[in-house]
Amino acid sequence: LTLRATNHIFVHERIGTDHDELSLDVILEAADFDQPELPNEDGEIYNYFQGDLVLDAPITTHGGNVQLTGAGVQLADAADITTEGGDIEIYAGGSTLRVESTLDSCLVAGCSSGEDETGGNVTLAASYPADLMQALGEYVKGSGQVELLPGHVELADTARIRSGGGRVSLSAEGDLRLEGSAAIDSAGGSVRLESSIVGFTTDGVSHLAGGRVETGAGTSITTGGGALAILAGTGEVDREARIDLAGSLDTTGSEAGGVGGGIGITLSGRGQPRVAADVTTGG
Repeated sequence: LTLRATNHIFVHERIGTDHDELSLDVILEAADFDQPELPNEDGEIYNYFQGDLVLDAPITTHGGNVQLTGAGVQLADAADITTEGGDIEIYAGGSTLRVESTLDSCLVAGCSSGEDETGGNVTLAASYPADLMQALGEYVKGSGQVELLPGHVELADTARIRSGGGRVSLSAEGDLRLEGSAAIDSAGGSVRLESSIVGFTTDGVSHLAGGRVETGAGTSITTGGGALAILAGTGEVDREARIDLAGSLDTTGSEAGGVGGGIGITLSGRGQPRVAADVTTGG
């Protein structure tokens, strides 16, 4: 199932199949750069620089992959995505990516089967694609002022990511935040959180933002033996960056006596990491 739009996409009803034997790949792409659009008046901004994807209903694929794209992407708490081994990829190309729901790529929903096979990978990224940046210079006419803002990634209090051994990657050209009791459980897969410092403009004035990774007091990251990497300030070693970790970080191996995964914390910009989290790495 593929749906592309120059401007916004809103999903209010379930997407999926009721047949266990059939898998469904789902591609939803708002702000599609390749869609034709009528010429703009001077000073107007093309729709594909501002088309958001808003999802408030579930997606079930029975093994198929899910790819969601928009200038901004928001998954409401009812927008659970369950793939049973399929990959989940969500990209925001110029605004915030916010998840309030459960992203589950386990072979069996909830990772309840005990199987050794690996679930799908989960990728969340907020960045400025190179083709969009080039288009900003080429297509915005006259005195039209484009306001570039940081691309944040936010996991809300109700957000859950379960990958059943698949890799989990969250990256932002802006800030990356896990709020409230947000949880990531990779069950053996590696987990990577990365925030880059990015330049943006407001009212024609250039600024730098991003380079912050924050996890709240009730959050948890559990890898089941997978490695955990947390990076902030990527790309700007002379700028202020921040890593502020609370909640719990647990890389203990899933098997009795198993060796836990390593934890790497890298702050490229100025500043010192603050780690107030409960950290467990196993034997």
